[in-house]
Amino acid sequence: MRYCGPGEDVPLTASALGKADIYAQPGGGDDVTAAWREMRAFAGPLSRRVRGGGRYLGFCMGAYLAGRSPGFGLLPGDTDAYIASPDASVHTAADTVIPVRWPGRRRHMYFQETGPTSSWPTRPPPPP
Repeated sequence: MRYCGPGEDVPLTASALGKADIYAQPGGGDDVTAAWREMRAFAGPLSRRVRGGGRYLGFCMGAYLAGRSPGFGLLPGDTDAYIASPDASVHTAADTVIPVRWPGRRRHMYFQETGPTSSWPTRPPPPP
């Protein structure tokens, strides 16, 4: 694992991304617009790498930044607050544990807000 980006030994460049098996974007904060201002300079190389077969893993704010408005445009749709969506089963941003089925078994997982996926197509868009 190598850290890349501002203040790291490895800059976030197309060359660095080309050597990565996966790029993981961390989270933090609750202002997508402010996070985007810090990350938009890296949108071109990152989007090209993912569209060319690279992998992206977004944690927390990193998941929101995968959307389009604002964001890297890596998803076939946008992200928004799940708890505000009409079909939400959780209606609070407070830390909680929720039941899930995965894979085919009832389990419990930690939940603290996320973006909904209900508006995304069932299949990813074709590569450019």
